[in-house]
Amino acid sequence: MENVTLQTLADQLGLHVSSVSRALNNSPQVSPATREKVKAAAEALGYRPDPMLGALARYRKAGTRPPFRETLAWITAFPAPDTWRQLPVAPRYRQGCQTRAESLGYQLVDYWLDPAISGRRHADILHSRGVRGLLIAPLPDPVRTLSLPLQTFPVVAMGPTLEHPRVHRVLNDLFDNIRVAMDQLAERGYRRPVLHLSRSTDARTRHLFISAFLGAEIAGRALQSRDVYRFDQPDTEAFLRFLQRRKADVVIDCESGVSEACLRDAGLRVPEDIGLLTANLPTQNTRQSGLKENPEEAGAAAVDLLVSLPLQPSALPQNPRTVMVEGYWREGQSLSAIRDLSRR
Repeated sequence: MENVTLQTLADQLGLHVSSVSRALNNSPQVSPATREKVKAAAEALGYRPDPMLGALARYRKAGTRPPFRETLAWITAFPAPDTWRQLPVAPRYRQGCQTRAESLGYQLVDYWLDPAISGRRHADILHSRGVRGLLIAPLPDPVRTLSLPLQTFPVVAMGPTLEHPRVHRVLNDLFDNIRVAMDQLAERGYRRPVLHLSRSTDARTRHLFISAFLGAEIAGRALQSRDVYRFDQPDTEAFLRFLQRRKADVVIDCESGVSEACLRDAGLRVPEDIGLLTANLPTQNTRQSGLKENPEEAGAAAVDLLVSLPLQPSALPQNPRTVMVEGYWREGQSLSAIRDLSRR
């Protein structure tokens, strides 16, 4: 009989393996409904915890914190010290960075690049505080150049917004997320998708959403049409008119800005009349189908990459590395089921 693992349960339920683990351990971070669903699936499939892994986990949990090594800095460049928190994904990146840093014995401190201070002065301050490496937070502008001289620090940037200088970076695999989304839509018989995103998001992500969306047809998807709706400011009425003109049968929302309520107000039932897929599901979303990113995993990967770099580099990397962290599919109620393929 095949061994049933946490990954088996995660694949069966469309959840991340960490969510399955938390549910089985009654974590308050997981909703009661999800905990019950996971436990029921575990019982049905005959899942049994590995006693050796459980013992190892208890040993690690009971162990002492690793000895302090050095300091890492979380670098932000917004107009004010704390406005970076307004980006929904940024605090989750930082949490992933902090958790991994502390597990390895590093301290993570926040450092704001005050525009009133020169880049050279900022570098001197960071060196004087004993900072060993820099984690560049997502930047406020779609494309941003930092004046901070980075050649004497190990550096890893979070996300795609830092264009210059070229450094190592870690980001969620947005391109793959849309590829997975298009596969899901094809299996359900959708043929006229519309991609919904702002021009700001398009620029911040370096057009990865659009590239993957348009590439899906080239890759052989049997689409009748595919359209992109880009906007500067949200305009629900204009968007609904666009859907009607294009006779769209599903929306891929990259902004978490298309609600079932607004579609319903226009006389469109979800998913009976039109499907709704969210490319980056909010943490609290329980109904919509779509992709969930892994900002915490990306943060942990950034720390792993950072501490592997030379302690005192003399120049920027000639061949910067990019680490891509995949998202995962979460089944909801806003798309037709795969078995309904014949009706479309």
